[in-house]
Amino acid sequence: MAEDNSDTGGKILITLEQIGENQEARVLDIQGGCGIRRKLGHLGIHPGDLVRVVRHGPWGGPILLEVHGFQIALGKMIASRILVEAAE
Repeated sequence: MAEDNSDTGGKILITLEQIGENQEARVLDIQGGCGIRRKLGHLGIHPGDLVRVVRHGPWGGPILLEVHGFQIALGKMIASRILVEAAE
């Protein structure tokens, strides 16, 4: 699901659900309409933010994230719409 997009300066983009546990990533884009952007914005997730995947839920369950010092759980479908790059 990685893609090379000229809009991002040739960076390899992956989705948040592809980031491993205890890894950090920077949010680059949120794919979807204003509803998903608004919901994620209310949760504190915006392009440019640094997030850390705390853990993946068992059997395809939600992903537990840490953003701005808070932990939130996102379903895999929403996490698959958040494009990130792994932080170094």
